[in-house]
Formats: sequence, C-alpha cells, structure tokens
Amino acid sequence: VRLKRAPAVWGDSAPDYSLATLGSAPYRYLYTLLFVDDKITGFYEYDMVRVKANILKVVEEANTYFNQLRLGIVVVDVLQTMRSNLSLYGFQEYRRQRFCVDSPESQELI
Repeated sequence: VRLKRAPAVWGDSAPDYSLATLGSAPYRYLYTLLFVDDKITGFYEYDMVRVKANILKVVEEANTYFNQLRLGIVVVDVLQTMRSNLSLYGFQEYRRQRFCVDSPESQELI
C-alpha cells in the first residue's frame, strides 16, 4: 500500500504513521537549545516571551509528527543571537566566538 504524499499544512492533523514498523524501539527525546536571529526577534518586537511562545507552537506541531515515531523534541531554551541572516556557517562562527571554542577537543563538537 502506497500512501499519497502531500506537504504538511500548518494546523492540519498529522498523518497517521501507524503502519510504520518501529519494533521495540524506545521513546527518545531530542533536547534542543534553539537560537533565533535578529529578524525573528524583531518580528516579535524583541519580546522574548512572545518569541519563545511562538517557537514552542512550531515545536508542538512538529511533535505531533515525531511522537508517532517515538521521538519527542524538548526545548531547553530559546536564545537570541543579535545577528541577522544567520546561516548554518554563520551560526558556527557565532558559536566559536560566544563559547571561545579553541581546543582540538571542542572542535569535534562543532
């Protein structure tokens, strides 16, 4: 049986993944520390309470999909970078500067 693929629509119910075979895989949690750039915080008028509330709405929506696969996203915190247009490479540089990552051991974590 092949199910029709369609893009997810914000607010719609998550598809039923009950046909997925997970065996006895345990439930896993992905603990995340999320960083938001200046454009996102500016959109919410630099009100971090509103930023966090709206980011958590997105995570809650994502969890409706992931929970069926025995995976849950846990947000430890949402931090502001004070930079705009933060790309993956830009974030890597931000992290190096912010956490003074200079040792060879810490390079493995990046």
